[in-house]
Amino acid sequence: MKIEVLYPDLALEFGDRANVEILMRLFPEAERLDTSLHEKPHFLDEPVALVYLGSSEEAHQASILEALRPYAKEIGEAIRRNQFFLLTGNAFDIFGEWLEEPDASRIAGLGLYPFVVRRNYALRRHGTSIGRTREGIEVAGVLGRYSDIEWQEERTPFVTVLRETGKNPRTGCDGFRDGRLIATSYNGAFLSMNWDLLSFFSEQFGQKMPEDPLFDRIRQNQEYVHACFLDERVQCVFEG
Repeated sequence: MKIEVLYPDLALEFGDRANVEILMRLFPEAERLDTSLHEKPHFLDEPVALVYLGSSEEAHQASILEALRPYAKEIGEAIRRNQFFLLTGNAFDIFGEWLEEPDASRIAGLGLYPFVVRRNYALRRHGTSIGRTREGIEVAGVLGRYSDIEWQEERTPFVTVLRETGKNPRTGCDGFRDGRLIATSYNGAFLSMNWDLLSFFSEQFGQKMPEDPLFDRIRQNQEYVHACFLDERVQCVFEG
């Protein structure tokens, strides 16, 4: 089993690096493949069980987009053959039609999905969020975005949002799913508060949760964090 981490030097912002460490502990027999900006992604030429792409700064996001652009068609084919992807934070922004800057200039995306990204650096959306997947799994996470996603047609969301707090909270849905591609706006070490989601990942590969004290702590963390995020008496305030 191989786990590929795309551009770890650029796309593991906001604590996303912890997600990779948790995945490696979840699948202790897995081989980790780190792909640099100037390499062709391994999953396009060899069997890779899971591909992870995390958050990045907007300037780095442009570099990642250009690195993947020559392979857009192959990435689409990989999605259709049910390659497992986990995209967190703003990673999935580049999979749409285009990214629009505040001055209305546009950067073409990979064109794999019918959505556009509109950036607004004066209006940051950040706070806490908790939602539920179509399997009934509760998933909690932290948000931090300068962009809005506008879909041109219906999509299958990653979660239906149950509650969101912080600056510029929203209701509705977060992220999307397509086959075995999972994309979420939740950034940072969100796997550290979602034991049930990790259990779901493990099941997808026909494995059981490993006997590792780390996952006992994550289960305890999930119980506490989810209760807080759902509690109407709790308001999370983020400055900036």
